[in-house]
Amino acid sequence: MSDPYYQATLPSHVPPHLVHDFNVYDFGDEDPFVACRNLYDRQIEPVFWTRHNGGHWIVRNSETITEVTRKPALFSSSRNAVPDSMNSDIPLFLPILADPPDHAGYRSLVAPLLSPRRVAEIERKLHDLTATIIENLVERGECEFMADFSTQMPIIAFLELLDLPLSDREYLLDIANRVVKPKEGEDRLGPMNELFDYLRPVLRKRIAAPGSDALSQLVSSTIDGKAVDFEDFVILAASLVLGGLDSTAATIAYFARHLADFPADRRMLIDNPSLIPLAVDEIFRRFAPGTLGRILTEDAEFHGVPMREGDHVQWVVAMHNLDDALYPDPLKVDFNRKRVAHHTFGTGIHFCIGAQLARTEMRIFAEHWLRRIPNFSVKPDAQIKYRSGINICFENLPLVFEN
Repeated sequence: MSDPYYQATLPSHVPPHLVHDFNVYDFGDEDPFVACRNLYDRQIEPVFWTRHNGGHWIVRNSETITEVTRKPALFSSSRNAVPDSMNSDIPLFLPILADPPDHAGYRSLVAPLLSPRRVAEIERKLHDLTATIIENLVERGECEFMADFSTQMPIIAFLELLDLPLSDREYLLDIANRVVKPKEGEDRLGPMNELFDYLRPVLRKRIAAPGSDALSQLVSSTIDGKAVDFEDFVILAASLVLGGLDSTAATIAYFARHLADFPADRRMLIDNPSLIPLAVDEIFRRFAPGTLGRILTEDAEFHGVPMREGDHVQWVVAMHNLDDALYPDPLKVDFNRKRVAHHTFGTGIHFCIGAQLARTEMRIFAEHWLRRIPNFSVKPDAQIKYRSGINICFENLPLVFEN
């Protein structure tokens, strides 16, 4: 794994025995989720240091991850990427990069935009859109699932929710891809500025002539009756757009791949569609695509480990979800698994506002796909590759099926 930010010299406060080089943004040819689970099997310390990405701490089990997320005064969300040069001195993502007390105000602006009520209002459109896309694939007998469905259905639905032109899908998707995995020599600020420039005239038009879409609702909002700075609206809208363009597309593809590889699970859902919501939640647990981070606000000892102000702490969300202390046989997908809260949508104050929409899209995908294409598999000899970065997803997923 190449890493131009590999740390040559250890900071003086890092004990050498806690150094285990693990790159949270690049897994090479290894299955990222298996790589995360292997940290448990190798009995790597719950808190350890890696020299990748400028050098930082990793918390790798459910206990340490949960504790970090519950101590925002010590573990700030304000600079969540590594190396630190990937962060900006202005918040590029709100409310994600906001800590209490500011976080609550920003969250109050965006949470209503994806509320269960609003998701219910667009559910019929989601059914119609999904059915149309699948019907156009049936006669072909095969598809490239990432291009033909996974980056189509959830993204088109989201653009319609925001009343953004569908013709801008590829442009916005390219920006999202460069944010979650910047090209060599590029940081996140470049594509984020492109997105800000795209959104500013859109938001000004919504202020002048608001509609019923989510962005119009956003720019007409206040925090406790106080006006919101226009640039904060721009950042909030950009965070909303990015959240809708990447994560769900990744997880729908994991669902499709699992059903393709495990016909017994596929048949279980075909014979008993009432299990689909449970299956959706299990897929979200097993294939959590995100990577998260915090920065230390002061020197502290955490689980016996000496940390210093300015140290970064990172984790792949899957590390929490693959802890066998919570989930027996965690790599196994079990649609009848006893429900235990996972971290795919975050936890606490940073719980994802798009969770309801994501679950609804996954359920609708399974309902329509299994009804219309009940028999499908990965194309023989296909080489499925992962795109690493802040969000882990397949680069390709060729499927073949009987029509």
